[in-house]
Amino acid sequence: MTTVFEFKRTVIRKSKTARLLEILDKFRQYEERVQVAINEGKIFKFIAAWDVPRIKLELFKRGYIETVANPFYNLRSVLPLYNLIDAAEPYNDYEQALLCKILGDHQPNFIWTEQPWVYQWYEGATIINKLDFGNEINFWLKDGSCHYIRLINSKIKKYKHRIKYPRSYDVIEHKETENFQKDYRFTAATSLVLFLYDKKDIEEWFSKENGTVYYSSLEFALQAIESRIRRIKRPDDTKNPNYETKKYHHQWKKVFRAHHKVVMEKQKIVCGPERANEFIARITKVTEHLLRYYPNRRHDGYHNIWLLKPTYSGEGRGIIITQNEKEILHHINHDNQNYIIQKYIESPLLIYNTKFDLRQYFMFTVDKEYLRCWWHPVMSVKFASEEFCLEVFNETIHLTNAAIQFKYNKKSNPNLPIEHLWTLGPLVTYIERFLKKGYKWQDSVVPAMKKAISQIFFACMHDIDLKPGRFELFGNDWLITDDFETYLLEVNRPPSLVPYQSPVSEIVCGTISQDIIRVVVDFYENPRANTGQFEIMHEYKISDLKNGRVREVPCWT
Repeated sequence: MTTVFEFKRTVIRKSKTARLLEILDKFRQYEERVQVAINEGKIFKFIAAWDVPRIKLELFKRGYIETVANPFYNLRSVLPLYNLIDAAEPYNDYEQALLCKILGDHQPNFIWTEQPWVYQWYEGATIINKLDFGNEINFWLKDGSCHYIRLINSKIKKYKHRIKYPRSYDVIEHKETENFQKDYRFTAATSLVLFLYDKKDIEEWFSKENGTVYYSSLEFALQAIESRIRRIKRPDDTKNPNYETKKYHHQWKKVFRAHHKVVMEKQKIVCGPERANEFIARITKVTEHLLRYYPNRRHDGYHNIWLLKPTYSGEGRGIIITQNEKEILHHINHDNQNYIIQKYIESPLLIYNTKFDLRQYFMFTVDKEYLRCWWHPVMSVKFASEEFCLEVFNETIHLTNAAIQFKYNKKSNPNLPIEHLWTLGPLVTYIERFLKKGYKWQDSVVPAMKKAISQIFFACMHDIDLKPGRFELFGNDWLITDDFETYLLEVNRPPSLVPYQSPVSEIVCGTISQDIIRVVVDFYENPRANTGQFEIMHEYKISDLKNGRVREVPCWT
């Protein structure tokens, strides 16, 4: 007769056996899953990159398995196999550690990285989220974009078809520093003249009794602008003086002082009525010619404000905002880093009197047949955290980088979110409802964005290594002016897809991530697959590109 003790021991033994069988069965299922992934080429790896949860999730959903770059950093990877199997659940860390152990050192087929050097190290991978542009293309770097966009625009005859990009100078080169100084002087002159031109009561800014600014400075500013315009009309005229050289240093110092007194301190120019009328007529004529040849000068504003951007820093770090030429030159000559100098756009479109910019995405892909350029319409709207003001140069007012503004737990208006982010919908609604210009979005802003992306694509397409399975996502930052012109501020390579603690960033980054995998995995295997909201802007056959049959591409000239 079986004792109670023996019965309990038998039950316990049987329970352990059943549990062990269950664990073994679970292990076999994971082994089969790994083998299927290996056979189908569905092993992926993140190398030198921030974690992008939605990219991983989309790959997991398609049967991919992750091999971890440094599994020893994951404490779960050192757990006994039994414990890992027991704790493994779909997509949790224990399952990931278990799959990694089973997978071993199998090479990945899909690589996600933020570093270009990975491209050469994993040539055998089927898919890599990097393109090789060679050594001459660097439109995503701050200093590179200065030269590259300038080069693109130099080949486009019509001004209206050029990429709108703030005037920028890579001052690591001495010649560029000189060019900036000339621009700074000329901008002081144009700012003073435009300030007066835009005044409805311009006559009131001239007074023989109450004026404090000598009219000789305005006279010199007008002469400098007239001389520049004559050089455009008659470049071979050797008798036309160039007032922007160091020879006229003392006159320019007087212009700087006059500009400051009139624009910032609202002082008047010493001038009688008769001479004032002559100046007003001349200001009108000069401004009309100025805006004909330099239409983007109307976005400069009146304050001659410039940005110093560290060349190799991102997310708004280290940016200096100033209107003082001496301060700018001091930084570039004494700071232990390189800068670009960029003209600040002083007339942005404002939402609830707050500055914003837009983050928008585009992608280049290479498959077995085509090189393609893709556009994505989903964007994030990034706000400053204080109302716009040109008299104060705080980053809370002027820098709209999400990483900067997330430091500030305040908002400029009750109608704006504390996270300083919108999706695109509320912006378009605001433009339609409050500004009554909803048509501007589709008729002006979006076409300008697409045109700029197209110009960049056409300029670099012949330099891309056309190896199938290579792709790259870029993030553009755009600024819309108060008259709905669209400026490209910079191109980010790579743009961050890590969602900040914000519902908006989760929506935007999640949508972009999901659609990337739809394009580079689903569409790569099946041309009829759903690509989400990515749309093809341009495509060229690889064979035509390699054989030189695509020499001329559509371009706005």
